[in-house]
Amino acid sequence: MTAKLGQSNFTGGIFSDILDGQTDFAKYDVSVKRLENFVIWPHGPVSFRPGFKFVAETKTSSSVSTLIPFEFSVTQAYIIEAGSTYARFYKDKDQIELAGNPYEITTPYAASDVSTLKYTQSADVLYLFHQSYPSAKLSRTGDTSWTHANINWNPPPMSEQDVSPSETLTLGAVTGTGVTFTAGGNVFLAGDVGRLITSGVGRASITAYVGATQVTCDIIDDFAAVGPIASGSWVMKGSPNASLTPSAKEPKGAIVTLTSTTDLFRSTDVGKYVRINSGVVRLTSFTSAKVVKGEILKVLNSVTASTAWTLETAMLSATNGYGRAGTFFDDRLMVAGSTANPETVWGSVVGDYENHTPGIDDSDAVQFTLRGRKVNLIRWIEPRDYLMIGTVGSEWRLGPEDIGSPLTPLNVVAKQVTTKVVADIMPVTVDGSTLFVQRNGRKIRELAFDFAKGESGGYTAPDLTQLAKDLTVGGINDIAYQQEPFQTLWVAVTGGNLIGLTYLREQNVIAWHEHPMDNGEVESLATIPGDGYDEVWAIIKRTINGSTVRYVEVMEKVFEDSAATYASNKGLNAFFVDSGITYNGVSTTTITGLDHLEGEEVAVLADGAIQSNKTVSSGQITLSKAATVVHVGLPYTGTLQTLRIDAQLQDGTAQSREKRIIDMFVRVLNSGVFKAGRDEDNLDTVQDPEISLVYGDPYPLYKGDLRTRFEDDYNRDAQLFIVQDKPMPLTIQSIYPEVEII
Repeated sequence: MTAKLGQSNFTGGIFSDILDGQTDFAKYDVSVKRLENFVIWPHGPVSFRPGFKFVAETKTSSSVSTLIPFEFSVTQAYIIEAGSTYARFYKDKDQIELAGNPYEITTPYAASDVSTLKYTQSADVLYLFHQSYPSAKLSRTGDTSWTHANINWNPPPMSEQDVSPSETLTLGAVTGTGVTFTAGGNVFLAGDVGRLITSGVGRASITAYVGATQVTCDIIDDFAAVGPIASGSWVMKGSPNASLTPSAKEPKGAIVTLTSTTDLFRSTDVGKYVRINSGVVRLTSFTSAKVVKGEILKVLNSVTASTAWTLETAMLSATNGYGRAGTFFDDRLMVAGSTANPETVWGSVVGDYENHTPGIDDSDAVQFTLRGRKVNLIRWIEPRDYLMIGTVGSEWRLGPEDIGSPLTPLNVVAKQVTTKVVADIMPVTVDGSTLFVQRNGRKIRELAFDFAKGESGGYTAPDLTQLAKDLTVGGINDIAYQQEPFQTLWVAVTGGNLIGLTYLREQNVIAWHEHPMDNGEVESLATIPGDGYDEVWAIIKRTINGSTVRYVEVMEKVFEDSAATYASNKGLNAFFVDSGITYNGVSTTTITGLDHLEGEEVAVLADGAIQSNKTVSSGQITLSKAATVVHVGLPYTGTLQTLRIDAQLQDGTAQSREKRIIDMFVRVLNSGVFKAGRDEDNLDTVQDPEISLVYGDPYPLYKGDLRTRFEDDYNRDAQLFIVQDKPMPLTIQSIYPEVEII
């Protein structure tokens, strides 16, 4: 018997081999076995992937670098190449130059650290975060006017922190009360009474001051030994304890004197912060252990003497480490995850992004530490209705208790929502979902709110790679989202492959496609707004003429010309080569500017017509026929392979039965010549049978159904192959095979 079948939708994408037998799966009929160098449109068709245009070689091809997007507006968007202690800049698909040389600035980041930089942007300022470097600002005032500077937190996030004296400590006993603790040098002050001394599991409260080298303590938790305990192995916790009187309460910026009748301060306290009478003072000078001066950062509410004050230190510092991640949320600049405080999130004063003045007013800075069964080292934070937090142990949301109210110091709560654990790669948020890489680098998960879980709802994080697990072997190293035109998450896989996920959750479109780089490894990705579409930029490691190079390249715009437009502009918008260039000028047979492809075989589309491949010599090629519009670059091949053809018959399924394809129609849109057949070794050329070709003229594109009749042997698979190995457009709308089944 014969059956006329059809596949008019490819929004299932690639179907993993492990699922090959699940013909009852809902997406089987809209999926494919292979889809290489074709992009899936959200509404169903597939198009031959646009090529990557060569822009520039990275500053140092022997070293890795990364791409960071900078988007001031849809018309002023840049790509930043961040490498070993430098940054270079790109705009309008070109490298920015100054006096004929690439414009660059100096940065502090090592090549090994640039890939884990996190960033967020406010207008012309890009904030940069890395746990090993002070948080910084990259500011733009013009195309060739950029500055990198550390953030001057005024004040920084602060807290009481341990004092670690540079002296040994000997105990009179390891347990008991009234025990004498003796330091190897002058360490103690009278104001230390009430502070805790800790070493390992041992804890003791200072109950009396004997002298600069000696105090009396009550031991709370036994110490392991009487010592001497080495310096650096014991600390004093808390703040000094005694009455402290400020000489003034205002104005902000004024210098105030803080006085006590007890020795409280050390000279090393200069630069620390005193929180007193609802205000904050930064210590600027040390007069004596009883008298210090400082700048008022937050106005005090009185000049009354107080014993309820604290001495605090910056939480983001060379000692404690710096923020690992940052973003904006509720008009606050949020910073998270230092080395010493890996589970803590800090939020600035509302509207004052570099000010972390603490307090209880609604606009004061906020601070919150995640608490769970595991250490939740924060790797990224992402703004949504709540602040979403990705950690090495789980995923959290942080925000006000009531989503309708503002985030304030007294209205902040964090809740664990899923436990999938994240990789150290920035996520992307698409509509109401945050797409992130799981820790092992093999899965993309979708963190989203699911109202179906009950009236109160709940969060889920399903695996988006479930149907195409083979694609991420090797691990994911970068992701970037292209909103227009494909709604695609582009993914760089370690080892070089580029893969894409067409993602439209409201239509249940989750469709993977693969983009093998025959001569290239994609190492970094970024997207910025372009001319009517989002530009996809990449750093691609290639082997050219026997040498390893790294190029900055940008994917060209998807081909959408009509046949008439293609003919009139001579294929100007049909860019289907990688690391390619375009010549658009007077008629010529010599195409130069190909030094970056020296010694390589390149594909050529000249005036909309295919020419034979050429080899680049001395940075140029010679065309077979003169042309005015020429695209030249590395060739790549597009392949679509269907799944095993399935048909429900009166006596069962077509699966496992002998069958053969006897006829096929392919519906295409504004497409050139291509090939089709039963396998890659048996392909026939497919084109308009009534085509009239004139050598050198633009190839007439076709719209409609093209028939390909091929002889197929009986087999149990009956799969179709469609191949595009020419640098020409091909959009497949549907496939209609006729199958003979035994």
